[in-house]
Amino acid sequence: MKVKPKPVTDDEIIAAFAGTNFGDTHPKQVLATGVLTIASGMACGGTLTSIMRKMKLLKVAGTLTCRGKMFMWEMYHAKAIAEAIGTIIPPEEAARRAAATAASRAAIIDKGLSDLCNPGGPAVGAVVS
Repeated sequence: MKVKPKPVTDDEIIAAFAGTNFGDTHPKQVLATGVLTIASGMACGGTLTSIMRKMKLLKVAGTLTCRGKMFMWEMYHAKAIAEAIGTIIPPEEAARRAAATAASRAAIIDKGLSDLCNPGGPAVGAVVS
């Protein structure tokens, strides 16, 4: 039985980035860019790589863990849908919608994770039905 990895929290991100300097870019955006970079087969700088390993998003071999894939999916999936339909949802509305659809989102994430974390599952970004 697969164990669902715990989600990456904002507090965890802030703690992991304490003492670092990535300019004006928010640490969550730096981390999202990092996991996307790794998923694309490229490498990140030493500090970001170390942070991703410490947060258990990156394996020693340099590939994403299941938790790293989940974080990437959460960061890019909703934004891609919003851009595809031509709307950017204000944060307050996004929070309201997320609360209203938490159960269905959890089911979608569980299904997506079981496929993402399964070595024979679909590629990252594949449509999960």
